[in-house]
Amino acid sequence: FKIEDPKKLEYKVPQGYSSHVDHWSNFARAIREGTPLIENTEFGMRAAAPALACNMSLVDRTIIHWDPDAMMLRN
Repeated sequence: FKIEDPKKLEYKVPQGYSSHVDHWSNFARAIREGTPLIENTEFGMRAAAPALACNMSLVDRTIIHWDPDAMMLRN
């Protein structure tokens, strides 16, 4: 079993946007005023899915293959 070098992929919020306050105020503004979300569902999926796949791997004692481009598990 060989581990391949990861491809460099970065998904970032805009520069200067870093605190929980920014996140929650952006979320509240989006609900109240209809402004776009900075950390939208795709951003959340990209943040949470690899961690959830790690948990699945641990529990199932198997290797989980995550496709970051398609944002889905692969066999």
